Amino acid sequence: MRILLVDDDVISIKFLRASLERYGECCITLDGCDAVDVVLKSLVSGETYDLICLDIMMPNMNGLKALEQIRSLEYEYDLPARLASKIIMTTALSDHQSIIDAFHERCDAYLMKLLSTKILSLN
Repeated sequence: MRILLVDDDVISIKFLRASLERYGECCITLDGCDAVDVVLKSLVSGETYDLICLDIMMPNMNGLKALEQIRSLEYEYDLPARLASKIIMTTALSDHQSIIDAFHERCDAYLMKLLSTKILSLN
């Protein structure tokens, strides 16, 4: 399985990588622009990502815009729906509009990040 992790927060990336690397190769990008570039290269090479975990609040290009562009690229490259990346929005945003916007752009799931220092110190 090929997995793309897109987040500008180092702690979130470390957590996602530790959770998902046992399931496949994890590639990391720190913003939406880089994510779109990486997805484009994967479409050109024919080695697409099975899973993309995409944050919403990032510099240069937010996750919703990146999601829109990734889905457009998949369409342009005539990628069958069954081969399209499963995209999970991994974000701290819990407002109703952010959730609606993400599903409108065709994300597959919306996962809330827990922002608590208590959780991080439970070692």
